[in-house]
Amino acid sequence: NKFDIELQTTSLAGRVLGPDGEPIDGATVEVTSSSSKMNGQMLEIMRGATEMFGGGLNFGGGAPEIKTDDNGEFELRGLRAGTALVVRVRASGFTRSSTKVTLREGEARRDFDVRLVVGGKIRIKVNGKVPAIGTISATFADDSQKVDPTMGMLKDGRCTLRGLRPGRWKVTLTGVNLGEDQT
Repeated sequence: NKFDIELQTTSLAGRVLGPDGEPIDGATVEVTSSSSKMNGQMLEIMRGATEMFGGGLNFGGGAPEIKTDDNGEFELRGLRAGTALVVRVRASGFTRSSTKVTLREGEARRDFDVRLVVGGKIRIKVNGKVPAIGTISATFADDSQKVDPTMGMLKDGRCTLRGLRPGRWKVTLTGVNLGEDQT
């Protein structure tokens, strides 16, 4: 016996555009549940560790992500319906975007366009004793603004944080020196 079965798929599609309205090719679009422990800061730590160790690390449980095509278009399928999702978009040279969205069961939303703005960068060089393992975190100084923090890993005492929106940022170094008492 054969049966035709149609499964409902919940999906989100749209385009990623620059400030001039031109499509951004190769932007990364990812989605997580807003209640997930895999928040924006944890994703940044994982990305930083992957970059520091040359890629190839798989932490498991990461956010589904996709790259935009040459028209800046993307489509994420099989999303969880009825719960608040966080859609994060990043592209080299632009600020990151983070937007909450809730989809109904079987909804195929096709108009989710994201406009990114040109971002700045902070270059950090640690003088003196460099920790064996070090992270640099930056949080937007204006607490009234909803801006995701960003993080990076030190490599040879240096780190560059990219895609930062204009404004004041608070930068913090956290480090661990292996083989030393951490009191």
